[in-house]
Amino acid sequence: MPDLTYISKAHMKQHIRSLLLAYFIVLLVNLAANGTYYLTGAGDWKSSILFSLAITTVAWTGFALLQEFVLKGLLDWKTRPTRSFAISLVLAAIYGALIMWIFMKATIWVMKWKDFPAHDYITNILFCVLLTVIFTLINMLRYFLDKWKKSIEESGQLQQAVLNSRFENLKRQVNPHFLFNALNTLTTLIPEDPEKAVAFVHQLSRMLRYGLQYAEKNIVDLGTELKIVHSFLYVCEERFKDKLHSDVRVEEADRWGYIATYSLLMLVENAIKHNEISTASPLFIRIYTEPGYVCVSNNLQPKTVWEVSHGLGLRNLQLRYLHIAATPVIIKETEQDYLVKIPLLPYDRTDY
Repeated sequence: MPDLTYISKAHMKQHIRSLLLAYFIVLLVNLAANGTYYLTGAGDWKSSILFSLAITTVAWTGFALLQEFVLKGLLDWKTRPTRSFAISLVLAAIYGALIMWIFMKATIWVMKWKDFPAHDYITNILFCVLLTVIFTLINMLRYFLDKWKKSIEESGQLQQAVLNSRFENLKRQVNPHFLFNALNTLTTLIPEDPEKAVAFVHQLSRMLRYGLQYAEKNIVDLGTELKIVHSFLYVCEERFKDKLHSDVRVEEADRWGYIATYSLLMLVENAIKHNEISTASPLFIRIYTEPGYVCVSNNLQPKTVWEVSHGLGLRNLQLRYLHIAATPVIIKETEQDYLVKIPLLPYDRTDY
């Protein structure tokens, strides 16, 4: 069943404005075609205008519903615009012809009139087809203008998201809190296990180098980002020891797919940043893939004292994916777990 509440709230004003425009055009055409007959008294102007307005109301409303609930699912304006344009005009013409024929027959049945002559059917049907096609073209023009306006707004949002993302990346590179904890861990490792200390420095330097290499890139292959996530988890696990556990299970074929740069790393960072990590409440982070997605989940145990956060990182990630993927970022939260699924982009695409 169509959601009529949604129609009344979201489309009623637009529908009324369009219908008033349709009335105006129909009245102008009616007066231009039949004005002489009306002035000489040869035509019944009241019946003619009432008939025109009635059929316009029925035809316009019916075609609006047809477009909303039928054509929207059949037409593919994104990949086949020419085909969709042609189908829309043909269907509009067929619809206009059927509506006029049905309306004329209904008028005869209701008013008990004699059947109209053939030339009246032809004239009225051609007139209705013409108007239906014109109204369809007007709707298409308005649709494309709305899409153009929306694309400009989304482009601005994307630019802001990219700027915010780069700012967050710069902050991540020189995050004093993270470096302070890492250096403290390194200070402990040097006398206890020099070899592990060297490995620790290697992983830390890899993270910093990644920030320099990929700060300007919008996407990166999953395999590359996984290496940096591994480095980040190595550093954090050395700090938290048995309080932090990770499980990464990604098929080799999936590592060739692409994700938004820093997206996976940011999700792992958020899990560590916003959750309690202790001996009594260890944190478990899982990274895995499923068809079309890379998933990051963790057991949910929010800190009693939250660090300052405005949720910009996740919001920016959602905005970035609006422009590079057909599917959105999925966020699921329960009382026990927190899960974020980011679309895995095909490795053979070049239009990001």
